Order: sequence, then C-alpha cells, then structure tokens
Amino acid sequence: MFNQAYSKEPYLYRDKLLWFRGRNTTVATFNALIEKHDFLSATEILIGGCSSAGLTGVMWANYVKKLFKTPVKIWVINDSGLYIDYINTKTNLHSFRFTL
Repeated sequence: MFNQAYSKEPYLYRDKLLWFRGRNTTVATFNALIEKHDFLSATEILIGGCSSAGLTGVMWANYVKKLFKTPVKIWVINDSGLYIDYINTKTNLHSFRFTL
C-alpha cells in the first residue's frame, strides 16, 4: 500500500508520464474484502506495515472505520514509517517535502 495518490491526469517527470492510481487499488481491495470475505462482520481489524506502508496504514485506518455501521476495534502497527521534514542548511529547502 505504498502509493496512495490519485490523479485524473498523468504527471510529466524526466520525459516520462507518471500515473497515480494507488488509491483506486486500495479501495478496490477493501471492496473485494467486503463482497467476497464478509469484511464488515469483523469486530477487530489489524492494519500493519513497515516504512511507507506503515505510514499508509495509519492514513487508511479512519477510512476503514467509516466503512462499518457497527463498532469495530482497529489497531495499526506502524513499523518505522517516520519521515522527518528538516530544512537542508545548504539549500534552505525542506528535505522530505521537495523530494516527492
């Protein structure tokens, strides 16, 4: 679950068109869980991942909770998904913000 972006049009980067459809893939996965595996009858859910996937799990937890009409316990295990957005002293730009 790393790329969670969505855009209608591609982005041009170094003469290549980049399409961002990760959100669609994740939503389709949850829809398949609901339709084929009775996901909405769960009472406890664990979302986990490491590095970027761990951070993504945190981002999707509220979406998952809103799918349920009944109370559900959701845990997220985020193993090392931490990004420090410090200012580079040579460029005076934020290190993480401008690398995407």
